[in-house]
Amino acid sequence: MGKIELPDDPLKFTLEQLAINAFTELPVRLVHALHVATLAAHHRDPFDRLLIAQSQVEQLPIVSADPQIARYAVEVIW
Repeated sequence: MGKIELPDDPLKFTLEQLAINAFTELPVRLVHALHVATLAAHHRDPFDRLLIAQSQVEQLPIVSADPQIARYAVEVIW
């Protein structure tokens, strides 16, 4: 499936990368979950649909190489 291979323990690697890149976590809020129901059925993966909903609600870009995500009204970086 093209899963990402991390060079270290996932928790350690992710925390380091968040700090290095000055990223912050975006918690899943009720408004994000409810927004999923308004999305067109372009993408079937529920996790990706949640990311799309967060992107739209928060007006933030998504970092992804998934071409299906670009079918939604979101800014895709990659």
